[in-house]
Amino acid sequence: MATGHGLYSYVVTVSEELHRLSHRYNGRHALDDIKQRFIPLRQLEAFWDDKKIERVVSLCSHYKGSILLSPDHIRTRFLRVYSLLVAIQKPHRIGHFTLYDLDDEIFPLETFPTKWLDTPYNKSFFELIVENQWAFFPVIFEKGRLYSQILSARRILPIEHEDVIREGKEVALFMARLEASSTTFAAPENGKVKVVRKQYLGTKRRDMFEREHKAFETLQSRPCKHIVECYGGFVQEMPDGELSFSLILEHFGVGNLDDFFKTASPPQNKTQLINFWKSFRGLFAALHTIHSTDVDSHHATSDSQIVHQDIKPQNILISSSDLGASPQAVLKIIDFGYSFTRLSSETNFIDLGGSQTYGPPECSHHGRWRNPLTNSITTQADMWSAGCVMSEAAAWAAGGQPFRHSYEHLRATEAEQRKSFKDAGHGGCFHDGTDRLRAVDDIHETIKNMLPSYDDITPRVLALINKSMLVEMEDRKNAIYIREMLGKIIDAALTGETGQPGPPLTPPTPAKQWQYLDGTTQSPGVSLVVRPKHPNNISKLQSPPISPSATPLRSGIPPTLPLPLSPSTPPPSSPIAKSGLIRAFSFAEAAKYIKDLKAGNRIEERIQSVVQGLKDNLGHRDQLFFIDTSESMAEHRDQVTETLRVYAYMAKLIDTNGIDAGFSNQAKPRPFGTTTALLKALKKQRWNSAVFENSFGTFINSVIKNLPSRFQVPGLEAKQQSIFVLTDGRWGTDEIGACGVETPVLRLIKAMKDKNLDRTHVAIQFIRFGADEQGMRRLDLLDHIGHPLDMDIVDTKAFDYDVWAVFLGAISKEVDRNEEKESPAMPTSQRSSLVSGGRLSLGSERNNYGFSPRQSRYSIDGKIG
Repeated sequence: MATGHGLYSYVVTVSEELHRLSHRYNGRHALDDIKQRFIPLRQLEAFWDDKKIERVVSLCSHYKGSILLSPDHIRTRFLRVYSLLVAIQKPHRIGHFTLYDLDDEIFPLETFPTKWLDTPYNKSFFELIVENQWAFFPVIFEKGRLYSQILSARRILPIEHEDVIREGKEVALFMARLEASSTTFAAPENGKVKVVRKQYLGTKRRDMFEREHKAFETLQSRPCKHIVECYGGFVQEMPDGELSFSLILEHFGVGNLDDFFKTASPPQNKTQLINFWKSFRGLFAALHTIHSTDVDSHHATSDSQIVHQDIKPQNILISSSDLGASPQAVLKIIDFGYSFTRLSSETNFIDLGGSQTYGPPECSHHGRWRNPLTNSITTQADMWSAGCVMSEAAAWAAGGQPFRHSYEHLRATEAEQRKSFKDAGHGGCFHDGTDRLRAVDDIHETIKNMLPSYDDITPRVLALINKSMLVEMEDRKNAIYIREMLGKIIDAALTGETGQPGPPLTPPTPAKQWQYLDGTTQSPGVSLVVRPKHPNNISKLQSPPISPSATPLRSGIPPTLPLPLSPSTPPPSSPIAKSGLIRAFSFAEAAKYIKDLKAGNRIEERIQSVVQGLKDNLGHRDQLFFIDTSESMAEHRDQVTETLRVYAYMAKLIDTNGIDAGFSNQAKPRPFGTTTALLKALKKQRWNSAVFENSFGTFINSVIKNLPSRFQVPGLEAKQQSIFVLTDGRWGTDEIGACGVETPVLRLIKAMKDKNLDRTHVAIQFIRFGADEQGMRRLDLLDHIGHPLDMDIVDTKAFDYDVWAVFLGAISKEVDRNEEKESPAMPTSQRSSLVSGGRLSLGSERNNYGFSPRQSRYSIDGKIG
């Protein structure tokens, strides 16, 4: 048939119209990132009116073998096939499809139809069909039509654009925008429909995809607004032969609860507090739906039940970051990749290895005998996890993200005391393998002392968590119980315990004031603080004198946590006033001080006093930095950069001669005139240095080389030095010593003693990142290595520790000993191995000194220990 035939010119016109229509819609396939043109089914339905179909059919009737079809027959079964044939200008060959039931549902075709004659003409026609069919048969994104079919790599997805939300080794999340006319999943915004595409990467992830898909299919009969909706799923062949598994999910909210905690501000008044805790009732409504077997929309009993197994802040979406919004924020559960769906006739679920941080003791995999698939669990596993989320939520509501972060650090520190927890993914977990961690109880008690007077909700929530969630499996309450109890707690807060209406919920709230150990107050920053629970009863907040008998906080709350004290200045007779050394100058306050100083803002008198105290005590010292740029430190790169920025700037204020620094890739110290220059040098580091002992030894050798002689000329005395070492302590596999790093430290001590130098002439302050068990042990060993020689020149603090204590910890025994309990002295036998005839022995023998872990000097009740 010639395209120039007079009767055929109309077909050419319609073909061109279809071509132009396809250019309005962009999709994608798996072969490349090039936009693919397509036409949505609804647009084809609107394009073909009866008159247009009848005219094309009539024109084709002049050709031999053509079949006359009614418009209804074409619309019902062959609309997309017919559109394809018109587009390639061969509508007269519709009989090849109608006679053999090759309708729209059979397409796209990828193998030659068995009922066609095997002729060169038919083969050529088939190749033409395969080449052009994709634009007319995109995946239909409509409810009920998207199921677990295997799609060709060339199959077009009606996704106009995708942004990566999160991409990992197992799963990738994309925010996809669809043309409104190509889907019925959700209401469009500005002509686009937003959905989330969750892609499981590789054939090995098929089980996770199928588990999640099965869970969502089971939940279809149990609609719940607190569970994200799944519109369907599909499998697509990839160019490399692998399979990609995708779920299309509801796009919801502003992010997950973990992101919310990190970016939003905690409740500032009672209205926000009530809205915050009320939103958690939705979490338990969702868990009730997931765990129930009789909650379908027809009140019929379901034959299946689900346990989620991965409840954590990252798997809970939140609708709004505004706690004052009305109605309150909505929470939705996502991610059923670790879920297990069982029949109601079965007794237990299989542990599929969800989060170890938020997982319960019965799901712990810390030993070879406690692996996934060997643990038998119930729906109560999710209740423990939800209790963990609530516990972190309470910490955030009381002290913001910094307090939540420190809470995680304390849990990790306690849990990692168990060797079997190492490398088992238990970082920050809430149990020790059998019971709730002591750190959890201690923080819950601390939270109660931090709350403002209007907060009568959080203490009751904590009691609910302690009694009904973070307990043994058989004692945990179910989701509906927790939801109802939350409702009662909130109702009591709204009406008052007597049932009478409470005070208005949104009066102007005065700025919170936090009291520090020197008696001053400050509006909240991001440091860990305790807000007064009884602001009108100052006598309850008065601090007693320091007493060695006071009970320390069991889990070791960081000494940077200021305590609620009287706003008045401590009496001159108090140990605090006498020493003048115990000050609260948090890392966040130091960062704010630098920012205000650069901007010319007013500096608080208390902060000015602290900084001046640092200058007075340290102005005669040179400040040196040594930065560990090993591969393990790369994961802390952002924290290292910010820590170095703050400490280098403060050091430059103290030491007007500038600062010297070295890196484990460039060990010899060199001068830096500005903090900016030092940070630029840090940015250029490759984070791949290997042997820390060698590079640190080179750095220390430079320090030793510049030590003064035994006999100094009066007036020309060499300046003393403070060395700040930024590291994680992960220097190798040595589980007894410190991977050889003790050698240069002992060499420095020997050189100082040989030159008759004072203990404080050179001080080494290790600034620790991370909470690696062996790294912490090595640093603790170095912290005490000089004790037997009366040359305690080393101290260790975490990177976000109190800045005042970091600057003075290795110099002032008073500060150091006020910050930690004294460790046992080194046994005489070990001391003799290091000291021989008044000289240090630097042999290869290493010892595990068995130093006890540090304890906080603060007790739960606010007393100083």
